[in-house]
Amino acid sequence: MFRSFRWIIIIPFMILVLLSTMLISSIWENWYKSDIKQLIQANWIKQISFADKFTEYDLYTYLDFLANDSETYEISIDVIDKQEQLKWSTDANNFQQRVNDYRTDYYIEILKNSEERYYAKEISDIDTNFISSILIYKKDQAINDSQYIVLTYPMEQMLIDNMKNKLPIVKFMIVLLTAIGLMLSVYIWRSISRPLNKINTITTRVAQGQYEYKLVINRQDEIGILANTLNQMIEAISKQVTEISEEKSKLEGLLNNLLSGVILISQDGRIQYVNRSAEKILHVHRASIIGFHYQDLLEEYGLRSHVDKALNKGENYQEQLTFKKANIIHVADVNILPIRNINRLIHSVIVVLYDISEIKRLEQVRTEFVANVSHELKTPITSIRGFAETIVDGTIEDKDTTLEFIKIIYKEADRLSKLVHDLLELSKIESNNVTIDKQYSDIVEIANDVMASLYNQAQKDNKQITFYANKPRIIHFVNVDCIKQLFINLIGNAIDYSKEESKISIRIFDNDHDIVIEVEDNGFGIPEQDINRIFERFYRVHKDRSRVTGGTGLGLSIVKHIVEIHDGNIEVSSKVGVGTIFRVIFPKDLYK
Repeated sequence: MFRSFRWIIIIPFMILVLLSTMLISSIWENWYKSDIKQLIQANWIKQISFADKFTEYDLYTYLDFLANDSETYEISIDVIDKQEQLKWSTDANNFQQRVNDYRTDYYIEILKNSEERYYAKEISDIDTNFISSILIYKKDQAINDSQYIVLTYPMEQMLIDNMKNKLPIVKFMIVLLTAIGLMLSVYIWRSISRPLNKINTITTRVAQGQYEYKLVINRQDEIGILANTLNQMIEAISKQVTEISEEKSKLEGLLNNLLSGVILISQDGRIQYVNRSAEKILHVHRASIIGFHYQDLLEEYGLRSHVDKALNKGENYQEQLTFKKANIIHVADVNILPIRNINRLIHSVIVVLYDISEIKRLEQVRTEFVANVSHELKTPITSIRGFAETIVDGTIEDKDTTLEFIKIIYKEADRLSKLVHDLLELSKIESNNVTIDKQYSDIVEIANDVMASLYNQAQKDNKQITFYANKPRIIHFVNVDCIKQLFINLIGNAIDYSKEESKISIRIFDNDHDIVIEVEDNGFGIPEQDINRIFERFYRVHKDRSRVTGGTGLGLSIVKHIVEIHDGNIEVSSKVGVGTIFRVIFPKDLYK
């Protein structure tokens, strides 16, 4: 409690007031005693000086009156001639004792040789230790027969009694001054504590991040200057915090939108920061790893020792990391870098992960694409070249055989043409530089046109095509050529990969929020493990069947890209030996 600022002010101030009061009281007491002594002495001198006006008989009567006038104090008066013989006394029995105790004879001798009329001296009483005063007055100085009046009175007792009368006043003044000092100290404390309490309240709020508060203290003293300085400091801190917050937001926005994963590890090995890309790459949640030791996260990737070296030795690390998460193989470039402070001491480590899985996948796709294209081109070209060489050599004289060879050459050339056409179509659709013109068109009409063109192909194997639309006309914002190609590829596949005398159903539904196109066959079906790959270039589920039908392996890949450029989605459901349903969904809300 006494450590409070109020007691730091009040207690010293009260002690100062008390000491000052006591000092003043002591000085006043000494001054008052001196003044009273002079007054008592002057009063006795004045009264004894009247002795010059009395005869000897009247003198003794007057002196006896003086001695007995005060019933409180013991006063003795002696009349001594110049031979120092006692002529008269109020207490003759103790005269000699007074002479011995107070040495009146010595002081009379002093007065004899002096021009002064009186001599005063304070003497300590041997028995009582009280101080008594002796006043020796020289009577009739002009007359040769001088007499000395020796007055002995208890000076100290008189002072004590006089002080007793004044003591209540002194005590009252001490209490009054102390009360005034207390009130003054409380006033001073309040005048200081109130602004200090305001300062404490505002600084507490500032420490909590509330920088909108300002100190309002209308004073021109040091506290007012302190308040103005604190306001300037709060404003500067608020500005700096705002700038730091903005920079932090920019940095967090930058880090969170980086394609590279970033992990920050403190000197004690705790994970301090993880951005979104790192969460995605490592398949973790930020909340589950922040604050935990890095070995809990990086141990399974074989990076613990490299982080240890970066923290302890400042070594950099760069390597390509392959790992499996959620049954998917990931490949990432890993960089581990130590971060040093201004003293070149390592205070943290940053781990940067760049997921190159897609790049690796694209490289693999490109390699496979080149291999597939080479294979697809090589087969018809080899056939064409072989049969053409046989015809050119002239070794075949049979016209029918020659015609058969020419038909094979034509068939392979047609297959090669289809392959080149499909490649060009796919390239055009995939290219972002080519603008696909769209317009509001009737999808039912487009479907009917395609079915009419494929009717003869279906009739060869006695396959039946049925069509259903829930509305006579279904209008949508599409590219007519692309949608026509979509129907050709889906219906053509259904015809090619269906059994003889099977049924192919085309259905179109105009719903509230989307348009759904379904192409269903009861053909061979697609194995479950192949469904996720049927949209890849040159991927064939039934390779033998594709060779017979002349398929290029690019039809479904083209369909997928057509659906994507129309912001749609394609779904496949299939069962081996039962059939397959391709379902294309075009959202309508995008074009309202």
